[in-house]
Amino acid sequence: MIVTLPFLFVWLTAKEASLPPSLPHQQKASFLIAYKITGSFEGGYANVANDLGEETYRGISRKFCKDWQGWSHIDEYKLRCGPPEQNYFFNDLTDWHVTEFYLDIWVKEGFFDLENQAIANYLFDFRVHSPIGVKIIQQLLNDCGYQLKLDNQMNHEMVVALNKIDAADFLLSIKQKRIDFYNHVADHNPSQQKFLCHWLKRANV
Repeated sequence: MIVTLPFLFVWLTAKEASLPPSLPHQQKASFLIAYKITGSFEGGYANVANDLGEETYRGISRKFCKDWQGWSHIDEYKLRCGPPEQNYFFNDLTDWHVTEFYLDIWVKEGFFDLENQAIANYLFDFRVHSPIGVKIIQQLLNDCGYQLKLDNQMNHEMVVALNKIDAADFLLSIKQKRIDFYNHVADHNPSQQKFLCHWLKRANV
């Protein structure tokens, strides 16, 4: 049976509704909460000089995600109206493709199976914002005694480990790793210095 992402969105939304306290269940992290946090850091249309992602919309990079369906709507707009203004927001259909894009990551990479909301929020945002965020998470888990392959791919083994880890300690450690990573990027590529303040604000959320 083929399950479409629109169906999954409805299913996840329903699943995240509170169950009666009499029903035993294992609480899982909410996509809607995590997505709201990530979305708060992602503006509208952007095509900023020296941005490593080049042209982006709501944090989705054309360079790295050239097959994203929303680009066709944006390109149609360009033909009709010319280049969009910085931070321009497109119509609801385009933003549905944005939600679908992030939901696809949440589901396919197993974030929906994380039990701690704070862990899910932070790691999902790190995964979205950094090309090697998952690898840094894997390295930190290995420092905690796990033996994960450093392949930069979120997987079930990672989810199991993250559900066992001390959330408070892990969040403090991964936050510092993320800050160190951003500082390293800016130090080694001066063109990225202008983005560092925003990156650090995002890392410290």
